Amino acid sequence: MVNDTANPDIVVEIRSGGVGTDNTDRFVGVPGLAIPGVPVEIPKIRLWEQNSQFGTAKIAIAAFDAKTGQQIESASRLARSDSSRWSVLDFTTGDRGSVHRELAQINY
Repeated sequence: MVNDTANPDIVVEIRSGGVGTDNTDRFVGVPGLAIPGVPVEIPKIRLWEQNSQFGTAKIAIAAFDAKTGQQIESASRLARSDSSRWSVLDFTTGDRGSVHRELAQINY
């Protein structure tokens, strides 16, 4: 690292290959209902419910010779995480996935 950016020896690029989260919600029961003309909505009745999230992130770094443009080095990393929570009769009964395991390790 130098203060003079006019004549670098190496140029380093940091790239994001993609970041995203997929959500899945499932339940067994009766969905909430709004009745036209009635100001009160019938709430959702959940006998069983599962909420899942899956996250993916890819980051890469590449180093190039500033004079020739030739790639000198590159590295990338793919990270994934998952979380699943399910409940029976509106009581949360289970948390699973890498997010919950890592939080438990740090006593969060």
